[in-house]
Amino acid sequence: MARLTATVSLQVRLPEGLRRKLVQEADQNARSLNGEIVWRLGQSFGTVGAALAEAGEKERARILDEIVHSPEVHKKLVEQLATSPVFKEWVGRKSKQTR
Repeated sequence: MARLTATVSLQVRLPEGLRRKLVQEADQNARSLNGEIVWRLGQSFGTVGAALAEAGEKERARILDEIVHSPEVHKKLVEQLATSPVFKEWVGRKSKQTR
């Protein structure tokens, strides 16, 4: 029996040009590609869909605000980054680029 959830995973085929346009718009609107698609679909379904999309955006903004303004989160991120080999490699590449 299928389990009902608040969100579902869905694979969609898009023309490459449309995907690029969605990525560009998502960047301009400070949203993920998924967030941009959900927001646009919500807008197309009128007030109910728009309200759902808006609620999702408000939740995303709340979480982002919590991350940005939380000293505890900053401390945990710094601790994790300090031990991350991927981060150390990235820093090494960036420092070589600025030389």
